Amino acid sequence: METELIYNSNENDPENIVTSEWTGMILQKYKIIAESLGVSYRVVQKETIRRLEKNNRNIKMNEVIGSYCNKHNVKTCYPLDAIEENDTVKAAYEKTIDRMIGAFGVDQNQNKRNNSHIGRK
Repeated sequence: METELIYNSNENDPENIVTSEWTGMILQKYKIIAESLGVSYRVVQKETIRRLEKNNRNIKMNEVIGSYCNKHNVKTCYPLDAIEENDTVKAAYEKTIDRMIGAFGVDQNQNKRNNSHIGRK
């Protein structure tokens, strides 16, 4: 079964894809980064996945998503749903996004940014 990553069609306001408390928490972190750096949620998610795979060579998101889709007999899924179901990947993803917040100098309370950025809209 071929799988694909799907994103919310309104990438600047993905609240309608919140499927759990954990997903909501991650989307809040996306929002902090996206607003601070002036990028879309999609850019934040792609960068988070890129860094996750780079720093955790044993994690391959296509495999994680493929396993999730096969288990649930679906062709597509939201990446966060697949990540949340795998405790190892979930912990690594949280660590990755928290490191990004720190690396970009994002103040979670004031949404400030430094000169670092991951891409523009």
